[in-house]
Amino acid sequence: MNKWTGVWFKDTQRGCLTYLLSVGIGLPLACCLLVIPLCLVSELAASASGDGNPLLILLACLGPLFLLMMGGIAGAIYFVIYRRHQRLAAVFSPLGLEGRSYALTGHQFHGRMRGRQVDVYISRGPNLLFYVESEAATRLAAVFQDEVVPGLARLFNKQPLTHNGAALQGLTIFSHDQAWGQVFAANEFVQSALPRLLRGEHDFVFRKFHVRPDAAYLNLYRTQKMFAFDLRAEQVSEWLDLLLELAETVERLPAPAEKLTASPLEIRLRKGDGK
Repeated sequence: MNKWTGVWFKDTQRGCLTYLLSVGIGLPLACCLLVIPLCLVSELAASASGDGNPLLILLACLGPLFLLMMGGIAGAIYFVIYRRHQRLAAVFSPLGLEGRSYALTGHQFHGRMRGRQVDVYISRGPNLLFYVESEAATRLAAVFQDEVVPGLARLFNKQPLTHNGAALQGLTIFSHDQAWGQVFAANEFVQSALPRLLRGEHDFVFRKFHVRPDAAYLNLYRTQKMFAFDLRAEQVSEWLDLLLELAETVERLPAPAEKLTASPLEIRLRKGDGK
């Protein structure tokens, strides 16, 4: 099955299940919140012998119940996010990366490894971004052939590289500097690391590796699971080790013919929240 079709089918399943759960839980709850105050209003109105205002009595009953319900929902969301952050911190903290919230429901982790700045962002989707500082001064992207989208080709405004590396078969590589890209693809470590980074055993459907002027980064998004996704410390450590080695390899390659700089938007996005 085509990856995009599979993701659409999984999203449809997730949406239907979420809708059924919402109706199954929300409808009875809404009925209780409506019926109970109405019964109370009728009892209070009868006992007040017409002296009370039924509307005010109804509002007095509904107000606390509404606040209680909203507080319960907010507390449940906070608990889920907090528990997720604790699980992720157990993965990233041993690597020396400190975490905090990102974009309300996401998470971010930052630190230095082997003298390089490392930034990790986890957001809904799920979408994971691993940045490793690298003075590449150029742009390159490596992705599976069946994951190439028109926007990626337009970004580079070029045809993909023609490379003969057997280890890189099935991968499409776009490079701003074609000559530099050929040297990159011919590098022995690159031919070993890229397949391990992009073809490794994990739950993520789409996987992309990028070189940009100030960083090498890995983008993993959409999972094969219905709701949750698992991150193992050994797996994350391997990804970061490969990215660190690739960042060093990129800097050892001959300089590109045209040196590029990161855009203000790229710099701002990599800084995340509150950095």
